[in-house]
Amino acid sequence: MSPRLDIARTRADFEAIIALQRSNHANEVAPDRHGTDGFVYARHEPELLQRFAAYLPQVIVRDPDGQ
Repeated sequence: MSPRLDIARTRADFEAIIALQRSNHANEVAPDRHGTDGFVYARHEPELLQRFAAYLPQVIVRDPDGQ
């Protein structure tokens, strides 16, 4: 089974987004990798992402196990 697109709905979904943001924050990615690796400057909390999603749903990719 291949990965599938879905909409973030649960607290676990939003916490997973936050975990990805944290691991890809500009402070976590070596400066010499900024030109080749993706990174973000934003820092959010799950509650804020849930409020954003009420107006603009956030698309996520689930692995075959539903995670």
